[in-house]
Amino acid sequence: MKLVTITIKKVAYMAWASVLSWCIVIFAFSAQIATDSDRFSKGFAWWVFRDSLTNSQIREFAHGTIYLVLAVLVVNAYRISGYNKRNAYAYTMLFCILYAWTDEIHQIFVPGRAAEFIDFSIDFTGATIGLLVYILFEWMQNTILTCHDG
Repeated sequence: MKLVTITIKKVAYMAWASVLSWCIVIFAFSAQIATDSDRFSKGFAWWVFRDSLTNSQIREFAHGTIYLVLAVLVVNAYRISGYNKRNAYAYTMLFCILYAWTDEIHQIFVPGRAAEFIDFSIDFTGATIGLLVYILFEWMQNTILTCHDG
């Protein structure tokens, strides 16, 4: 029986491929014209929440959640790639801020859409929460491993 070995380099490539894939998902949502985006949001709100949330609330929640996931994927990719914690955290926030900013600029060119500072702020908040969640899980993992080693 042949054992399959996965090198750290291959895992890092997969992690960065996940980041790229998620960036494409974000770009695809941002490229939707306003009427299609609105129809999708309303349909999603009805399907998941049975219309208990407004379209605006769904959009804000989506912005934050999408960037929360992006931050977790990015920091994970940096850490797997060998970056120390401090640099990985800083580069993750820089990456997310720049991507959110370019995402808003991109929406200027999409019919019916516009660059909104509030959307950028929600994206930033989502990314910050995502990074904090990652840091918490990393701390918990290290604490558990330290307890078991001692």
